[in-house]
Amino acid sequence: MQVFKKKHSEIIALYKLESELRDIYVEGSVDKVFLESFLKNKKCGKKVFPIEIVDFSELDNAYFEDFDPTSNKNKVAILSKLINENIPNSKVKCLVDKDFDDFLKAISNKVLIKTDFSCLESYLFCEDVLEKFLSIAINNFPFGANQILTQLSKVLKPLFCIRLMREIWYKSV
Repeated sequence: MQVFKKKHSEIIALYKLESELRDIYVEGSVDKVFLESFLKNKKCGKKVFPIEIVDFSELDNAYFEDFDPTSNKNKVAILSKLINENIPNSKVKCLVDKDFDDFLKAISNKVLIKTDFSCLESYLFCEDVLEKFLSIAINNFPFGANQILTQLSKVLKPLFCIRLMREIWYKSV
């Protein structure tokens, strides 16, 4: 399937003209599906778009500052910066994973929303959700949701620290 891209200037023009639009831009198609699933029953009239539909080719690389222009997260953050600077009262939002933003330099503005946890999927890391999954998908699993979450936490916390250290080390090299 071919993705038709809009130039960043077209996106800005669209939201200047259609100030009531309440669209949300996310890092990728998985985030799009996840968020659309959440918003489905909310009837809030918001559309979700993956950042891959935005063409930044005409944007000066200096605008990306020290951020990687190939990163989808950085592209979403840059779009939020463009919208925030050009349309201060826009209802459009950009959603990114928090990742390591508590520890590393990151863009912040009122258009950019960051997840409470390191990634959007972390919202599924709770006993209720896992218990439902176990009862529907894996009948008679020998461990309960609480036990599984406890064991996974023992692995995921150090893994997060290792990833953070790698990110800090490689950024400074």
